[in-house]
Amino acid sequence: MDRPRNISVVVIARNEEKCILKCLESLAAQDYPREFFEVVLVDNASTDSTSTIAHEFIRTFPNLRVVENPIRGVAATRNAGIRAAKHDIVAFIDADCEATVSWLSTLERVFREETANDSKVAAIGGPNVMPDDTTHFRRVVAVAVTNYYGNHGSVQAKVPGQRIEVDHLPTLNVMYDKNKVLEVGLFDEKQGNISEDVDMSHRLRSKGYRLLCEPSAVISHRWREDIWSWMRNIEVYGKGRTWLMKKDRTHIKPQFAAPLLLLLACLMALVVPMLCVLELPEWFCVLLLAPLSTYVVLTLLMSIYACVSNGKPQYIPEVFIVYTVTHLSYGVGQIHGFLAKRGSDTSHR
Repeated sequence: MDRPRNISVVVIARNEEKCILKCLESLAAQDYPREFFEVVLVDNASTDSTSTIAHEFIRTFPNLRVVENPIRGVAATRNAGIRAAKHDIVAFIDADCEATVSWLSTLERVFREETANDSKVAAIGGPNVMPDDTTHFRRVVAVAVTNYYGNHGSVQAKVPGQRIEVDHLPTLNVMYDKNKVLEVGLFDEKQGNISEDVDMSHRLRSKGYRLLCEPSAVISHRWREDIWSWMRNIEVYGKGRTWLMKKDRTHIKPQFAAPLLLLLACLMALVVPMLCVLELPEWFCVLLLAPLSTYVVLTLLMSIYACVSNGKPQYIPEVFIVYTVTHLSYGVGQIHGFLAKRGSDTSHR
């Protein structure tokens, strides 16, 4: 049997006092030999008790180190974790996540198997699922994101049936070859607080490296707890996507025009009452309403498909709402991204 590899597990945190303890406890409970891994918690200028909780946890888990990073931003904090890591294999898990007991050993086993066969493998990641004590809203979202209409192909939204090669691995559950990350220039700190992992995946693949998703390397993740926080989060994703397109035109894809076209369709529908007052031809008003009507029908059909295929037909109205606000919020975020300087969100984080 091969000797276990030395691994650095990096957790980045800012004001995560409500969940950081459970995350650290899950890492302390790993079945991976303790002498072969360390946990580096990078505190990004928290103003709550995150750092205090972590320092106290060292008493029972000496594998933990706490690193302070005063530079605001998720990308900068991830880079601080990589620089602080003692080992050449670096795994990331977010502070609001909990690892299953075999999470680290699974990632390491798959990483070892795949890199032995192909030196171009740069990272192994896995999906995330909701914890058992989740809310009704999160269960609705979980149904909505089981298809491309709700997840845009993200591996963090649906557990694949087998190990697959993917375009992107979210950093809430991933193991990197640190040297390959250093080769492409670390995370782009100008990207601010969002989509830094999408950019990293893109740059690794542009160098010819491969990213793999292992379905058994599962973590639990507490998604946004209500529709308003979900909308705010999706808006941020849309903004981040625009920032990526500003940085590199190869990020531009036709499907990213869809949320913007939906916003345009809504605006067109809003002017119909005014046009009716002007007594314009009825066919012209119908023409203006056609794009939005088409979207409504398509979204309803996709809501029915998602709910029935997941055995939750009672969720159809709520999934319809989730799809709609998700697409609209993403479009608003894209517009925000056009107007805001890339990485400007770190100034008020």
